[in-house]
Amino acid sequence: MKIRIWLAFALLSAYFVGGYLNNTMTNSIGSLTIALVDDHSLIIDDYAPYPNDMSQREGHLYSGMPPGLSFVMVPVYLILKPILALVPAQTLSRADQVIQGNIHAKFRDFDKVSKKRATLALLLIFGVFFLSIPLAIVSGQRFYKTCESVYGPSRLQSIAMLTVFMMFGTMWTDFSATLYHTTLGAVLLWLGFTGLFYPAKPLTNAKVFFLALILGAIGAIDYPAIAYALVVVGGYAFQNRRNLMAVSIAAFGVAIPLALLAIYHTYAFGHPWVTAYQMRAVPFPPDFFLNSHRSGIFRYLPTGANVMRTFFDSKCSVLIYCPMLVFGMIAAGRQFKNTKFALPWLVVGTVLLANLLYFTSLPIGIDVAGGSFGARYTVYSVPFALFALVPYWEKIRLKLGNLGSGMVLLILAIPSTLYLFYGSPNLALGQYLEKMIHQGPAGYTLAKFYEAGWIHSPLFSWIGTGIIGAVCVYLCRQPLRANTYKLPLKSAE
Repeated sequence: MKIRIWLAFALLSAYFVGGYLNNTMTNSIGSLTIALVDDHSLIIDDYAPYPNDMSQREGHLYSGMPPGLSFVMVPVYLILKPILALVPAQTLSRADQVIQGNIHAKFRDFDKVSKKRATLALLLIFGVFFLSIPLAIVSGQRFYKTCESVYGPSRLQSIAMLTVFMMFGTMWTDFSATLYHTTLGAVLLWLGFTGLFYPAKPLTNAKVFFLALILGAIGAIDYPAIAYALVVVGGYAFQNRRNLMAVSIAAFGVAIPLALLAIYHTYAFGHPWVTAYQMRAVPFPPDFFLNSHRSGIFRYLPTGANVMRTFFDSKCSVLIYCPMLVFGMIAAGRQFKNTKFALPWLVVGTVLLANLLYFTSLPIGIDVAGGSFGARYTVYSVPFALFALVPYWEKIRLKLGNLGSGMVLLILAIPSTLYLFYGSPNLALGQYLEKMIHQGPAGYTLAKFYEAGWIHSPLFSWIGTGIIGAVCVYLCRQPLRANTYKLPLKSAE
């Protein structure tokens, strides 16, 4: 793919960067990074802005999220610190006071004053610029190259369209603009899968070890996602079951991050298998769970209400926000059959099915928690589903033409675009109209300005989004229309 497309994606993500101010989850992740560097400690008492998404043990606060992303962010903070040293201390202090005042307005029962609030916000922004955006671009390039190697040059036009759709019109777009643990986990899962099953060069033992290592790290980044990683590693081990050395190296690579995670849990929470989720500083309210009347594992088994929410709730329906998950799972099944049961397609289908089952099993009440609790977990499915859909999209493209098929993708991109504008699909789709009237296509930063009363006219949003949209269209238009993707009819046949 042309570099202009990746540049457009970077500009779009940078403009809509979000989640850096008073987001309980990202603040919990960033607070641990600051404590690791500045205090050489896992305790975040001085930096925890509020108790939500925090863990507690023996009177001390710890990050309430898996620790993997916090450790990955350490180099980013080391880059940021010399820059912050150039900022006058009074400027940072005033910024801390403004952010702290907003915290007290939101959490009136929590009067603790936390340190380095502005530093934390800047760290999360830097994390998007130095981590989320570059890794999303790398995974997008890997998606294009993998599809090209599997499907051949005759489908390059469809592959290019789906690559652009993935980067600009799906949950992948939305969460690449925010420092979420699920985003990093999804990137590592896709890179690990393609590296093991569709390597650009023959696999060496060192590369197998590295790929297994990043797949194992997913468990330290997003606890539930270790299931997807084990599907990929298990598929590789089965495919190479006669190569004991390769299987042993893969198993050892996966085990190392999980062993380090167990050490972290022991130090922070007193037991290797006690997670941050089990030590929450503030217990969930009784109405937080849909299945609160159940106990044990039964709380996490799908009910009729879960299934209805998964497919038909306008606030988080998978058919609205990630329809390719369902269609991709069907496509993967057909690919598995058409390729005479090739193992990679079994892995793709299993990952998609596991993601759908997890989405359906989430017991969190949508009216309490907001739609992002479901939508962000579908990020794992995006590249896998689109990978399976390439030959079927080629048929649609040949039937509707580039213009018609492009319009279909634009329509499918509407929900994720609204998500990008307003931060979370915790509104029914019809309610976005009111947001559009009062704020325009704001994005996270401008939405904060509107909420604070600093600006009132939606004109600012329309101008900003219009400019960035025009630039992205200009950058993407030429590569998509280039002769590289317009092949002779004979080649397509």
